Amino acid sequence: SDASKFNLVISFLSPETLQEISDIIRKPPDFDKYEYLKSEILRRLADSPDKQLEKALSGLSLGTQRPSQLLRRMQELAHNRATEDTLRVRWLTLLPQDIRKFLKVLGDDLPLQKLAETADKLTEDNLHPMVMATAPRPTQSAQTPADPIHIELVELKH
Repeated sequence: SDASKFNLVISFLSPETLQEISDIIRKPPDFDKYEYLKSEILRRLADSPDKQLEKALSGLSLGTQRPSQLLRRMQELAHNRATEDTLRVRWLTLLPQDIRKFLKVLGDDLPLQKLAETADKLTEDNLHPMVMATAPRPTQSAQTPADPIHIELVELKH
């Protein structure tokens, strides 16, 4: 019965939750007590959709994955609770600054998936940086001594 379910739920609630719904416990509705209790607990204690989305996306970072992989993960976690613009802004903040600056030049009109593909190419190029090293050229005196005294000393040694 409705009253049995209502009482059973109350018996399993934490003290914090009981305090939050104490008004319902003191004066429950005449009908649909269980449904009312359930809906009020959810309304009062559940996170808003925006807060749920924030929790789902918090802690994400690019790490070793490609930008497109990060975007797909974010889309999966968002479960259609976020607009493309919301995901775009959040995703861009997780990319390296140099990549973000380049993508900003492309503008907001580019579809998010195309932006992710471009970011993949940019990070791919950055993953294999070109190393350029130079060595000092030997000085003239080290190659061939021009000093006649030095030449004589070398000849005497041999």
